[in-house]
Amino acid sequence: RKAIELDPELGEGYISLGSLLRDQVYGYPDEMPLVREAHAAYERGLELSPNVSQAYHWYALSLPFIGFYPDPPHGWIDAYKRRVWQSVIDKGLEVDPLSLPLLFTGAAYPLYVSTLEVAMQRARRAIEIAPESTRGYEKVASLSDHPMGRIDEAIRWVSKAARRDPQRHAGFSQRLGGLYLKLGDYEMAHELYVHAEIFRDKTTSHAIALLYLDRRADAIEALETTYETILETDDRSHTAHELTPVLNTLAALDLQAGDVAAAEQRNDVIREMCLEIRPDESEICDSLPIHFRISQLTGQEDQFRPALEQEYRDVEIPWFEAYGARAQQAFAKVRALTLLGRHDEALDALEVMSLADRQRNGPWVWQFLRDYDPALDAIRDNPRFQDAFAEVEVEMAKQ
Repeated sequence: RKAIELDPELGEGYISLGSLLRDQVYGYPDEMPLVREAHAAYERGLELSPNVSQAYHWYALSLPFIGFYPDPPHGWIDAYKRRVWQSVIDKGLEVDPLSLPLLFTGAAYPLYVSTLEVAMQRARRAIEIAPESTRGYEKVASLSDHPMGRIDEAIRWVSKAARRDPQRHAGFSQRLGGLYLKLGDYEMAHELYVHAEIFRDKTTSHAIALLYLDRRADAIEALETTYETILETDDRSHTAHELTPVLNTLAALDLQAGDVAAAEQRNDVIREMCLEIRPDESEICDSLPIHFRISQLTGQEDQFRPALEQEYRDVEIPWFEAYGARAQQAFAKVRALTLLGRHDEALDALEVMSLADRQRNGPWVWQFLRDYDPALDAIRDNPRFQDAFAEVEVEMAKQ
């Protein structure tokens, strides 16, 4: 602010102010005045210094706050459709076509770029400009994985990235493990996970690989050990984020084995943590699919049905897709419809999903979704359900 006071025509001063203001924002509603002030600073800075390419990058990153737009998420969706932040990235690349930050962010499909083709072009251009950096290779791998569904291509690009940064072998091994898990090569996935986790606990995906290697006891032991390790941390929000997939996976295995009481105990832990973190949003905690499935099995369905019906209405709003979470949203719809007893609609929703979207949802790979997801119990034996995942299995075998 002092620099601007001394020189009101210093564009870089406004750009720096915008960046400092943006760094104070985490997305909460009471922070939106800071976002508005940051936007005004960026706009004035770019007016005075239109050739500072980094400013376009910072400005674009400050624009997709849902709470900034009226009637959220609808105002945000309107801004997304009008390409409000995408156009800033485009303008920045006109100013500096060689800007790696703009190319990397501009390859984030579909949030910052409208077409997959342009996203891939930008990622490949980043590789041409900086062939020794891993980021371009990782971005091409990510796009190949989803939404393209080309796991074989993703493996090739992750391998190229890994060769350029041996210090990150654990992270790359874990990434490759997840890709081989999708392909159904459980032995290779297990080997890669072991290599990645020499100094860390097993992931949910590693446990799933063990499960499909007919090592159910080892899978459960790995999940239980991870659960105990995570509980030792002090950050409750972080703990809940890490514990939820572990406990959900254990609860799913409990239910598959017919142990409703054990699943209910695990679910109670998840719900208590959810309520602790989000005390004013209990309906979100009540609408968790596995929670509702357990309520069906324990005769408490009526108590939580309104929350699930609201969950279904929420997943009809397409803002998740803009964040690249189309598969997550689509599976949420299939789950909600199944739990609400609207089975034909659930199967319709599953069948219109792309093969790539059917491959994974959160920590659960498609095989586990097909065989163990409790929310899908009511349609699991339906031939249409089996055919939807048989198509994925055929595609993975080809790759």
